[in-house]
Amino acid sequence: MDESKDLLLQQGGVCKLCGEMPKKACIDHCHTTKKIRGILCNHCNLAIGHARENIKLLSRMITYVQNNGDLYPVDCLTDESDAGWLH
Repeated sequence: MDESKDLLLQQGGVCKLCGEMPKKACIDHCHTTKKIRGILCNHCNLAIGHARENIKLLSRMITYVQNNGDLYPVDCLTDESDAGWLH
């Protein structure tokens, strides 16, 4: 546990990806080499995990968000009568 606190302090007390102070700190490691990469907040750690550490997938996700961020207004998904198909 002290090692993770030391790593977090070396990173300035923030998540190595988003730069925010983690409410729940996670030790991020490469699943292939088992080497520790740094301390991440839970959100960033889950994002990498859900993408299965796949660089091509992460890159495609970035491109998707960059190119499709403004297609639909957020309120188009909040109408309860039309949103049933989302569930």
